[in-house]
Amino acid sequence: MTDNLDDLAKRLKTLSDNAKAINGENEVPFNELFSQSFMLQHTNNSYSSFDGFLKASGFADIAFEKIPDDEWDKWVANASNFGSWDEMKESASQAWITKKLGF
Repeated sequence: MTDNLDDLAKRLKTLSDNAKAINGENEVPFNELFSQSFMLQHTNNSYSSFDGFLKASGFADIAFEKIPDDEWDKWVANASNFGSWDEMKESASQAWITKKLGF
């Protein structure tokens, strides 16, 4: 019984430490946020990196911030299982947080 409580206490401490480490605003590189496993899972194994996804979009020669939102949303909806760029970012953020917390 004590071992189980000790294990639980350790896990809770780790979770707390991990939560503190990511508390606040975080700048996460695209290749970390959109990991290989995330990209493969959400693009039907078509793209293993965000770079490949961007290059295939036809917008690779444009600064990312300059890509028209509606055109990028169309690409995301056609090339992934998300309906929009906001959905894709939200899902990637949730996956990143879950991983950083240790789940």
